[in-house]
Amino acid sequence: MFGNLIKKIKAGNLWHLVWLSVIASEILTASIVSVASIIFRGKITHDSLITGAVTACIVAAVVTAVIIYLIKQWRKSEEEFMAAQEQLSRKAEIENYTKNLEHVVTLRTERLNNALKNLRQQKDFMDRLISTVGALIVVLDHEGKIVMFNKTCEDVTGFKEDEVKLKHVWDLFVPERFIPTVRMAFDELLVQKIPNTFKNPWLTKDGREKTILWNNTVIVGEKDRISYAIATGIDITEKEMMEEHLMEAQRLQSIATLVTGLSHNFNNILVGILGYAGLLRIKISTPDRQDTDEMLKYIDVIENSVKNASDFIKHLMMFSKKMEYVKKDISLDEIVGDALEIIESSFPKNILIEAELHCEPCKIKADKDRLQQAVLNICINSKDAMPEGGRLKIEAFSRGLIQPEYALQKFGMYAVIRISDTGQGVDEDAKRKIFEPFFTTKGLLHHTGLGLSIAYSIIKEHNGYITVDNNSEAEKGTTFTIYLPVV
Repeated sequence: MFGNLIKKIKAGNLWHLVWLSVIASEILTASIVSVASIIFRGKITHDSLITGAVTACIVAAVVTAVIIYLIKQWRKSEEEFMAAQEQLSRKAEIENYTKNLEHVVTLRTERLNNALKNLRQQKDFMDRLISTVGALIVVLDHEGKIVMFNKTCEDVTGFKEDEVKLKHVWDLFVPERFIPTVRMAFDELLVQKIPNTFKNPWLTKDGREKTILWNNTVIVGEKDRISYAIATGIDITEKEMMEEHLMEAQRLQSIATLVTGLSHNFNNILVGILGYAGLLRIKISTPDRQDTDEMLKYIDVIENSVKNASDFIKHLMMFSKKMEYVKKDISLDEIVGDALEIIESSFPKNILIEAELHCEPCKIKADKDRLQQAVLNICINSKDAMPEGGRLKIEAFSRGLIQPEYALQKFGMYAVIRISDTGQGVDEDAKRKIFEPFFTTKGLLHHTGLGLSIAYSIIKEHNGYITVDNNSEAEKGTTFTIYLPVV
């Protein structure tokens, strides 16, 4: 009972405290009245009871006030103690949190410093790599302004990075005739966001032109926007000059091969001209009106022979003439037809030449002279594979590719040139190397080994490809198939 009462008093219920005080005062009054009455009167009287009650009330009130005051002081002290204890607890918690926070900050600062150190090391490494690599590296922003220009670029062009930064690349390095093409390629790169390859001349500080082959890509930032375009280039000026020299060497060898066969036909034409000229001389020395028609026939034969000889020389001169590399829309039949005229007039008579041209009005974008050289190189290779004679068949037709047959094929329409011979064929090892420069099975004393290599290079320049296969066992020989995209 008293335990519950004390709990209620602690909880702040003062009515219980008053009730306790009243009880205590009544007990005290009864005791005082009883004792006083017994001492002074020998018994308990009515007046003593009233006096005791009043005294008890006063005492109860005083006791109650004192108790209330003491309890309030006790509660205040308890609250202050609890507040102080809570403050100490919070202070200890804050100190502990501060220590933990300082530890975390120290660890994170250390990690951040290590990360920054690693980033600096990586940046220094990348800067050294970019500055020492043998390729030209140019970084452009989305407007085409230069933001980075490596050491190789400085060596090739003669410009320093500080001279070209934040300037449009086409304003400094691209010849005026190539600016529209370069800007179109740059815009295409930004739109498609697909890496591409591009070749164009670059101007040096002293005005010279260098041919650079670029591999381009982009860095995409937030919201799928282009942040930078990165161009990595290789100076192929000397390589192209060397290829040009090799191509001229191969052209001269092809001319020499054609001239060997052409000389026989040309000699036959000259013999015919001399023969009919002699007959004409005899007829003129003995004039007879009846021989006039026959002399006119002789003159016609001589004129036709001279015309044929002139055509032979013209084709040979056109083939041997070094011309500027220019692509234009042209019929495939025209290219193959002109090559056929040279072949038919120069190849040995023991080689039967067949032609099936069904490509009109098939148009391709090509340099006629170079593509004609590729066809002639393949035909000459086929001729060399048939020293005892045989059959050379040339076909030209269009074909739509739905399913790729080879790794390099793409879907679409193609102009196809198929050149088949009945020679000795090629083994698997030679087939893998047949388009490599200087590869030949005939010996470098007689052949440069560049014919098929240059043909392959020319076809690749025209975005085409070439395959080589052996014919069936029944019809031995080799078939070369050229695929060129139709315009």
